[in-house]
Amino acid sequence: GSIPAQALDALSVIAVHRMGIPFGTCLSLTNGMNAGAAVLNAVEANKRVLYLRDARGAIVGRKLIAVSKDWRLLGYRTYSALERGVVSEVDAAFAALCRDLAAEAKLPLGSTGAPENLHGGFWYDDGLVGFGGSPDSVSAAYCGTLGRPPCRAQGIEEEARAVAARASKNVDVGLEALPRWRFEGEHRELARWLLSELGEVATLRRAHDLPMLGDALLEQAAERGPQHLLAMFGKLGARP
Repeated sequence: GSIPAQALDALSVIAVHRMGIPFGTCLSLTNGMNAGAAVLNAVEANKRVLYLRDARGAIVGRKLIAVSKDWRLLGYRTYSALERGVVSEVDAAFAALCRDLAAEAKLPLGSTGAPENLHGGFWYDDGLVGFGGSPDSVSAAYCGTLGRPPCRAQGIEEEARAVAARASKNVDVGLEALPRWRFEGEHRELARWLLSELGEVATLRRAHDLPMLGDALLEQAAERGPQHLLAMFGKLGARP
């Protein structure tokens, strides 16, 4: 007989909770440092996890998707257990599915922004990336400054947005472009610039939702000396 709808819903929630296990990522319930964040992907209506399975039913790919605050469908880094040569095919399969989902939901595809944190708990994303197709104008322009042809290499879009946001001198644009993690390179420079524009108090208020701002605060405090660094650890630990 068919499986009851409630049982299917329960199995779906369990599958999302296990999103980090097949790939050994930080969201793994067994030993992942950010395992708690997988719970929000299971319970929040604006977040979903897509899986790709092989002919035997084994999970070979995963993609986190979400609906942004301004009602666009966002996609995050694709994880694949397949050989490197077919990863692009996995990405293409997920992109095609996301385009279908976006059309059915009447949502445009997005490459910037963030979803609402509906339950207020800690949330970790896999790194925002654009969907398949030609690189957007921001990425293409950035590749040009690097002396490279337009491309969609992993992370290049986030890096391009970070550069463009800092050049715009618009704090709101910068906050939208700041990824949650990878405090290095252009992302680090953007976080440090946002700290200089917002000031310590305002940055501290936002550091819960944007952990890289916390990294910027700690780095600045370390430059001022050990006492300042310890004090900043205390402030970050006491934030709501």
